[in-house]
Amino acid sequence: MRGIKTPGKKLFGVLIAVIAFASCSSPMYETLARTTNDPFFEAPRAQSFVKDFTIVLDWSSDEAADEYLLYRSRDDIYPDYQIVYRGNALGYHDRFTVDHEGEKYLYRLAKRRGSRIFKNLEERGKAALGVVSGDLVDAFEPNDIFGKATALGYEKLYVNGYFFLSNTADNVGFYDEDWYRVEIRPKWKAQIILEDLEAPPYSTIQHFKIIKYQFGTETIATDSNFEIANPGNETILYYFRVSPDVDVYRNEAGILSGGFGKFVRYTIRVASYVPLS
Repeated sequence: MRGIKTPGKKLFGVLIAVIAFASCSSPMYETLARTTNDPFFEAPRAQSFVKDFTIVLDWSSDEAADEYLLYRSRDDIYPDYQIVYRGNALGYHDRFTVDHEGEKYLYRLAKRRGSRIFKNLEERGKAALGVVSGDLVDAFEPNDIFGKATALGYEKLYVNGYFFLSNTADNVGFYDEDWYRVEIRPKWKAQIILEDLEAPPYSTIQHFKIIKYQFGTETIATDSNFEIANPGNETILYYFRVSPDVDVYRNEAGILSGGFGKFVRYTIRVASYVPLS
């Protein structure tokens, strides 16, 4: 006698199999769902002056990578990269002792997928530059964008800026820009003093230039004193930016190209408000 078909038992068996696959084979599922693309190339991000004698590095997550390999070289014309970190983290703190003060380093990122390592230690634009220092960014950071401008008044603010460029042909570098805002009543002007604490004595040349925004854009190489006027009929918030004057840094280094840079302290304040004549 032939048996009677029982669809319910068959459906129950399939359901059990699905549950078992989902609960016991999640690594297998993740492997099957993983991208088949190769890892992408990118430069790591390097931050200097955020921790004493430490260069802080991080990079983006890449689902195609099994492992990240961070390479470091001294900032030489012909870099010699060696691995300083390998693992699954998305960042690394490269710590140094005080006797490394002022040294510059280049960093590049490679990635491993399976048994293959993807790296290109010569590709242009894929290096990051870091500086070893006990100096730290000022208390007003991050004010490097318009929306985070620091309010400026009579109180003297103690600030710092910097500009660094590598020795390589890649011209890898980084710099600091500071945004400020000052409130000015109608038909008045603010007289502002910026003092470069690293400028040579009695020099009128400073490491900074001022970029004004409001009634068009104006760039001035500052010699300590400058004015911002409000010829309008309403009180305004006037925004301006303090940027490194690259020509000053270059001339100070005495070279036309190659690595140079400096960490520069300065003060800035409103000296007075006076009516427009």
